[in-house]
Amino acid sequence: MIERFCQQPDCFADTGCVFGEVDPSNCPHRVADTNDPQQPDSYSNRGTVAWNGSPFGAADIQLLSATARPALVAILGPHNAGKTTFLTAFYLNQFRGMTIPQHSFAGSYTLKGWESLAESLRYPNRNRTSLPSFPRHTPVTKDRVPGLLHISYRRSCGSLRDILFTDAPGEWFSTWAKNANDDSALGARWVVKHADRFVFFIDSQELRGDARGEARHHITLLAQRLADARGKRAVILLWSKSDLEVDVDTKRSIDAVMNRHFPNAPLFAFTVKASPEESQSTLRDIGLAMYANEDEKAVVLPPLPRSASADPFLAYRYTTRSS
Repeated sequence: MIERFCQQPDCFADTGCVFGEVDPSNCPHRVADTNDPQQPDSYSNRGTVAWNGSPFGAADIQLLSATARPALVAILGPHNAGKTTFLTAFYLNQFRGMTIPQHSFAGSYTLKGWESLAESLRYPNRNRTSLPSFPRHTPVTKDRVPGLLHISYRRSCGSLRDILFTDAPGEWFSTWAKNANDDSALGARWVVKHADRFVFFIDSQELRGDARGEARHHITLLAQRLADARGKRAVILLWSKSDLEVDVDTKRSIDAVMNRHFPNAPLFAFTVKASPEESQSTLRDIGLAMYANEDEKAVVLPPLPRSASADPFLAYRYTTRSS
């Protein structure tokens, strides 16, 4: 009989808290078992992080860092620019068979987080009654670290590559653009400090409305701030909601800002209203740009060498090499 230590039916606190508590004893839903003297009061000394499939926090990154540093792709842009929708479409298209050259999908530690986003865009969905809708808005919190969504790829050289994507509220970046030292920009500062490359969102919808002047000003501020902070890290430019036509002068003005701050940055246009074939093609190209020029070392399992041991298991060893 399995002992229960949580009021939630799908949670087993001894193997993983569904609410993401690193120490399940801190969870308000936990039920102490006074009849089990072996039940620990704290799980913080186990040396591992409970895995539950939800988006990662800072502590969870140690799950990936034992073999190699995961790459961090920052999805950056203002509120309602389509960042979460893009991530959801990117995941769903891979689920439906989209392949990225030299990168084969090898799993994810955050499938529950991905599926939570994907549920809104699927049709028919779980209850088979509601129509597809955009993913929920990423809530604004005071967290220092955004939600991190993970995908692992097997590269053509045989090595594994772990990628983390940020799912952060746009309000963080708007605040950071205005004042980099604002207390409300802690999360944005963490993203910009640790990211390996950036996907910069330009919202077509905001640039065609009555407040397009203000939207253009905010995009310019954010581009200037990122240009000052990124160093030599790559930036990918993405016009979101590209089915909406932007005034020629406004578009020319934004293009000039981007060319000044991010010369030679790859530029893409994306809309969820594109045909499945066109959507997959665009997302595949964006994926290639996000994973291009990876020169980090990754753990690989080399071919079986000659060994004096009669046990073939002992002949394997881990090593590192450049991809």
